[in-house]
Amino acid sequence: TVGHLLSIVKVTKQSISRVLKDLLEQGYVEQKSGARDRRERRLELTDKGQKLEQELTGRQMQRFARSYRETGADAVDGFRKVLLGLLDLGLLVLASELAWQLRAGQIGMDLAQFGTRWVPLLGTATVIWLAMIAVGVYGPNALRSLRFAGARVLVAISLGIIALAVIDFVVPSDFFWRSTLLYTMGLAILVLVADRLLLNSFLGSSAFRRRVMVLGAGDRAQRLRELGDKPETGFAIVAYIAMSDDARVVEEAIPRSAIHDLGRFVENLGVSEVVLALQERRNALPLKDLLRIKTKGVHVNDFSSFIERETGRVDLDTINPS
Repeated sequence: TVGHLLSIVKVTKQSISRVLKDLLEQGYVEQKSGARDRRERRLELTDKGQKLEQELTGRQMQRFARSYRETGADAVDGFRKVLLGLLDLGLLVLASELAWQLRAGQIGMDLAQFGTRWVPLLGTATVIWLAMIAVGVYGPNALRSLRFAGARVLVAISLGIIALAVIDFVVPSDFFWRSTLLYTMGLAILVLVADRLLLNSFLGSSAFRRRVMVLGAGDRAQRLRELGDKPETGFAIVAYIAMSDDARVVEEAIPRSAIHDLGRFVENLGVSEVVLALQERRNALPLKDLLRIKTKGVHVNDFSSFIERETGRVDLDTINPS
């Protein structure tokens, strides 16, 4: 409705009325009465409006994909890890504050202003945060496997609490309260694990993986699919392309003949890497397609090199002796 639009775009009713009038006249939007309240004006996109919306969304996705490729997958992953680290630091400060309030309530201590204790709270959170960095919580497998991330978080928080206890023992002061460390540990584990569960629920683990397209639909492509289905892997396969009419092992592979421009297809999918997984490469390399992909700034990798990088093992069955 118009009221919903006003709450979203945050403009005046007069401003949105002028734009809405043009959209109605040009046939992009149609206005209908509400099913329950006939006075309610509900706005819906027409077929023409839906076509325009899809076109604009496609262009925006292409811009995001282009920015992703130009910046590089490593830079994007690093930016995500920095954001996750800052979020974790804030949650650790929150856990320390809740632990302090819980302990103060138990001993009947008056709660002073937050400004009087923000330094020890930040110090506690920083020590645990540094332990998380040292243990590898923000390593390559961060958020790709909840089991991996949860185990690292538990170990890191335990080491951080031990470090705080040692610091308080070696340098006795009122900076760190040893009596709150147990509460801080439990609350920190709770908030950080809940944070990762929520991120995985809303974004999905594939959001933190590289987007890979596979050229091939045979046994090698099937091996890549099995590898990509593992929760700890660092990539997600977004498409398989059948480059020939040979029998397909991967049934959902898209025939190359069905794609007019492979370079634009790669750009629209936001692919960051293409893996060449052809069964027979002699006189079968799609040189024109590879050139189009390379001009889009997408990295092209050989099957053997890709397997070696992802698994840490050399695949002797597919390595090229030359």
